[in-house]
Amino acid sequence: MKYTFVAISVVVACLTAKGQLNQGGWVLSGAIGGSYTSSEFENDFGGGPSTINPVARSFNLNMAAGYFIIDHLAVGLTSGYTFSGNKTENENSTDRSFSHSYSIGGFARHYVPITKKLAFSTQLGTFYRSGSSKSENIASGTRTTTNEGTSTIVQVTINPGFTYFISDRIGLNANFGQLAYTHENHEIKQTQGTQRRTVNRADVVFGLHSLSFGLSVFLN
Repeated sequence: MKYTFVAISVVVACLTAKGQLNQGGWVLSGAIGGSYTSSEFENDFGGGPSTINPVARSFNLNMAAGYFIIDHLAVGLTSGYTFSGNKTENENSTDRSFSHSYSIGGFARHYVPITKKLAFSTQLGTFYRSGSSKSENIASGTRTTTNEGTSTIVQVTINPGFTYFISDRIGLNANFGQLAYTHENHEIKQTQGTQRRTVNRADVVFGLHSLSFGLSVFLN
């Protein structure tokens, strides 16, 4: 039997400037989302029936603030927090793992008006993320840490999109792809020793599967 609950991600943005994209305006944005999944499995392999109950949950929060230094160009800062956790229980033991990460970055977003209600946007962004993770096993009342990890990630991205102004104060954003370069450092401490890994990756992602939406509210 499986139960799944997903909290819908909410994206809200506020932009000041009566002309929507004029110099001197501010842009504030945020996103929050999460998920929770609970499952139950029953096995009978000859040693008697057993029940396994995996649970997975996640939460993320992102914020950004920018300023229009000239018409149609905003620059600003971003920050975020992400949590994920997993727990699997059976009759004999419990396995748990969880991770936390914090990020900070900056962006420059340029708008090109197409009509009075539609603008094309290109955003150049970069961020630094630092995280930690831990896995442990609990059996017969004894807690044993199986591994601990840390990671740092630096990423540079280019995101194209469109903003449709459904009123003078409200705009609907649609982003449809990403160019990205990512540098990652990971360290995992296990009972056998320490594992270190470095990853350099370039990604080009475009298409309907990468489509995302946001709401912008313009204030003067």
